[in-house]
Amino acid sequence: MKRICLLIVMLGTLWPAVAQKNSRIGEVLDELRRHPNATEVVVKGKELKPYKLSYFRSVTVNPRHADLGSILRLVKEASDKAMDKEEGLLGGELYYGFYCLPPVKEQNSYLFYRNATLKKGTPRSEVTLVYMEGYATLEQLKEMFR
Repeated sequence: MKRICLLIVMLGTLWPAVAQKNSRIGEVLDELRRHPNATEVVVKGKELKPYKLSYFRSVTVNPRHADLGSILRLVKEASDKAMDKEEGLLGGELYYGFYCLPPVKEQNSYLFYRNATLKKGTPRSEVTLVYMEGYATLEQLKEMFR
């Protein structure tokens, strides 16, 4: 998880929010970013080229300020549609999910979910959703996030 933070920091340039091509994911991310203390990062273009991505959007929110049910429904939809996936549970609940979704205009698309609230000793209560598009493979992205 330290690498996701490092990736976000390294990218450096924040672009105005735009709806990604997967509209259902875009709708949920748009809703989440409106919550108090939500943090959104949107990057597209040449900053992502070294990562073989063309679009990156993440929203981190305190689950007390968001409808966790709508987030989990979206993650379930992604899981059902996923061509490949990796999930991890803590205490019988979904801690993280990494989903390879059907391609968008010949580019791979991915959704990553993490509920840090479930991990004991975590100083912050937060849920993060990350949506990405590009030519990176699932294995390449997993390496970046390790």
